Amino acid sequence: MTVANPVPTQWFNTAAFSRAVFMYGNSPRNPLVGPGTKTWDLSASKSFKMPSLESHSVMFRAEFFNAFNTPQFSNPGGTLGTGTFGRVTSTSVPNRQVQLALKYMF
Repeated sequence: MTVANPVPTQWFNTAAFSRAVFMYGNSPRNPLVGPGTKTWDLSASKSFKMPSLESHSVMFRAEFFNAFNTPQFSNPGGTLGTGTFGRVTSTSVPNRQVQLALKYMF
């Protein structure tokens, strides 16, 4: 059932499955495993004192979600007989997102 190097167009061997009418197959329960999720979220911040007002400060913050922009594939199609059976057609996590913030504290 497994493929040596799964790619989105063929995540598992679809030829290992067939329709059976009025009989049980020999496949174990839940034989397929979808792609895992591996994301890196990074954050950096720096606080600066205001030169004229010592009690005031400005904080700059940068956040990176899925920082290395690795595609996170969703599970392949699991309905036998459809065009998407065994194929990954979407991603489960958005691409890299960057968020910047500036905060003035007084």
